[in-house]
Amino acid sequence: MGGAASRYLHVNEIHQIEPETFSNLPRLERLYLHNNNLKTIPPGSFRGMPKLQKLRLDSNALNCDCGMLWFIRMLAEHNQMSIAATCYEPAGATGTSLAAMKENDFHCRYPIFTTLPRNQIVKMNQPIALIVWHTATLSHIFLGILRMKEFY
Repeated sequence: MGGAASRYLHVNEIHQIEPETFSNLPRLERLYLHNNNLKTIPPGSFRGMPKLQKLRLDSNALNCDCGMLWFIRMLAEHNQMSIAATCYEPAGATGTSLAAMKENDFHCRYPIFTTLPRNQIVKMNQPIALIVWHTATLSHIFLGILRMKEFY
């Protein structure tokens, strides 16, 4: 992306960015991503940008759930950064400035293990049940079926 001090990527209908998209741009000072269709920003998206001073994420449908907790921590470490970003979801945070939020505003809960992990014998081509607890909202329990494959 070169050595320019600013990147203007607003009004581009961007739906998602990959975790390392903007990493390693040491001279970048201003990044404009407003008026796109972003719902979340993956961890590490702004790593390697020590001079970033202004970040615009406003007018996106940002979901300010536990997945954005890393972002709040990054802002706390780089408090000289000017940021424009407003939460769209969850309903209780709609219209809230992301820069004004603190860690305890997210009400993140982590899973409580009720049974300890245990070894399981699995036969080739036999299904096994896999229970996964979705930690972002803790409101869903998924049951997946895995088929073991032979790997060499």
